[in-house]
Formats: sequence, structure tokens, C-alpha cells
Amino acid sequence: SSSRGRIAGGTMPNWDADTARAAGLSPEDLRDATGIYTAKCGRCHTFYDPANYTGVEWQSWMKKMSWKARLSPAQDHLLSRYLEAIRTAREARNDGTNRKP
Repeated sequence: SSSRGRIAGGTMPNWDADTARAAGLSPEDLRDATGIYTAKCGRCHTFYDPANYTGVEWQSWMKKMSWKARLSPAQDHLLSRYLEAIRTAREARNDGTNRKP
């Protein structure tokens, strides 16, 4: 298996309330999305940084993994919003320089 995009330690990033709010996520959304990730994704693999993938690549992975994790449509929507917010925030902060070839 490829290590592309893995975050050292395999943990979810810590989000502060301002960053989450700027991404349109309420404190409840943040709590719920973190719980979904832990229960449905993190039990099988380490955290992959969405900013290491293009939007198209990330959406492809989300589609595959949502099916494998048997996410409900509501869970898929919330987790997608959460991880896309992480991807775009990190990409903006790093200007996309953390992408792997």
C-alpha cells in the first residue's frame, strides 16, 4: 500500500473553532465529523492528508471509501465537507506545496 499523503502519527488534525467556523462547520459538525472519521475510517487506516491530493483525486477516494465504510448519505455529506475543508485550508496555507508527486 502507498504511503502517499499519510500524516505522521496517522492522527486527525486539530481544528480551532475559528477555522471550523470559517469552513462553515458548527462545533456539532466538527464533533460529529471527527466521530465519523474515528469510527468509520481511522479504525482501518491512518489519516491521509486531503491537501496532498487534487480535488479530483480526493473526490475519487471519498467515493470509494464512503462505499467501503458504508456511510449513510448524511455521514458521507458531513465527512466530505469536513475533509474538503481540511484540504482547502491546508492547501491555502501551504499554497499546495505539500503535495506529493
